[in-house]
Amino acid sequence: MKATQLYVPTSFIKSLIVGFSLALCSQAFATQTIEIATDKQQHLGIKSSPAVTVETYPSRVYSGISMIPLDQAYLISTPLSGLVTELHHFHGTAKKGDVIAYLESPALLTAQKDFLNTLSDFNNAKYNLERAEKLMKTGVVSTKSFQSTKAKYSKAFQIKRQQQQDLALLGMAPNAIEKLIETQRLQPAVLQITAPADGELFDLQIKLGQRISANQAIVSLGTTDPIVIEVPVPIMQTAELFSGQAVKIRNTTFNNLTGKIELIPNTVDPITQTVMVHIEAPNPNHQLTPGQQVRVQFLMNPPNTSGQAIYQAPRNVIAQLNQSPVIFIKKNAQIEAIPIQILNFFEDKLYFTTDKPLAPGSQLIITSTSAVKALFEGDVEGGE
Repeated sequence: MKATQLYVPTSFIKSLIVGFSLALCSQAFATQTIEIATDKQQHLGIKSSPAVTVETYPSRVYSGISMIPLDQAYLISTPLSGLVTELHHFHGTAKKGDVIAYLESPALLTAQKDFLNTLSDFNNAKYNLERAEKLMKTGVVSTKSFQSTKAKYSKAFQIKRQQQQDLALLGMAPNAIEKLIETQRLQPAVLQITAPADGELFDLQIKLGQRISANQAIVSLGTTDPIVIEVPVPIMQTAELFSGQAVKIRNTTFNNLTGKIELIPNTVDPITQTVMVHIEAPNPNHQLTPGQQVRVQFLMNPPNTSGQAIYQAPRNVIAQLNQSPVIFIKKNAQIEAIPIQILNFFEDKLYFTTDKPLAPGSQLIITSTSAVKALFEGDVEGGE
């Protein structure tokens, strides 16, 4: 149950001070310090914790949409015409090499015939080279004749290797190619269309039993690691952003994913006056899927400063004196009010900077700040 904050009027604080005989060392408010005996701090419920420095602070929360990067999208097509006989993967996640579809293609039979003719020429050239090597050792064949025979073998080998690779690129299964070479007999004219990379399949464009032509689109595939998030940012805020800047990404199921700004375009939406900032994020576990809405925060540095310390503290450390935000630093009995510049509030945290760095190990008052503020204001009134 959320605790209710108690309002303590200044007059009550003054009575409490008299009742407990607090020894206040009255100083001008300009010094922003007072003293409260240590045992009396306990009666007021004053607690403290060390100041925490951080390298960056989170910006306001923006909403973004994850998407497949354009340079990671594939349009899978068929290299030859044929008949669609099987569909195995047509949506969802696919791994590189997964068979998407099988096609029966007469054009593959022609390619196999050409390869078998080349294989016959290669075997003949190989036999002639082996024979020429033996004859050259006995002096029957001249060196020139041997070199000519060797050149013919090398040419036949290159043609064989190229056509064998062509069969693989056309979609003939590796075991079918091996059997074709081993038996030197035509294999079934079946093409297998495979995924070129790990990713998500979408936009299937064929059906079972459909006859399709060469180079016709079959399905699209997009790799999602890394993934891109598009975030519309008001043009005034983009001045604080830069390429490579770290970004915190959250949604309802995770809050620890970090990305970076990949691109800040030089174009502005004329209606919303926003710039579509592109964020690249690693996605090895597929936490993000295309089209998913996420919340992002850019990790900022203090504006117009160099090496200025950023502090993080519970948001209830802040108070206001003389219409300025302050925090209270406790050192034994001495309490000092330090002016701060607020950078942002996020959840239960306050991010701020100070004109001068806080001393290492400085203790920030995190409870009873209203009572401490009343004591400061009471000290001023007493001085008047």
